[in-house]
Amino acid sequence: VHIEQGPVLESLGLPLGVVQGIAGQTRLR
Repeated sequence: VHIEQGPVLESLGLPLGVVQGIAGQTRLR
């Protein structure tokens, strides 16, 4: 879910999208 939302929010130019994407990847690891 995070992986799918990441690129979408990032395309919109929302900084929250990048933060959530990084947090999601770190959590998965």
